[in-house]
Amino acid sequence: MSQRCLLHKNKLEKFKQWLINNGWEIKDTKGFYEVLRATKEGRKTPLIVYTKANAKEYYSVMDKDYVVVKQFIRKG
Repeated sequence: MSQRCLLHKNKLEKFKQWLINNGWEIKDTKGFYEVLRATKEGRKTPLIVYTKANAKEYYSVMDKDYVVVKQFIRKG
């Protein structure tokens, strides 16, 4: 499943910078719907942020990445 209405579109650049500051490496996206892909040492899968064709304000993230985005929202 994915979490919607969590990461506002105007926060994407701040989220990228927050990830970099916390040891993540930004990677090239794959496919049309990916807007951000990041990896971190010790983590098996990348963090991926998606957009949907009809999404106006928010991006989607997979449930496994929910905790990371919530940390950014609390601290960001």
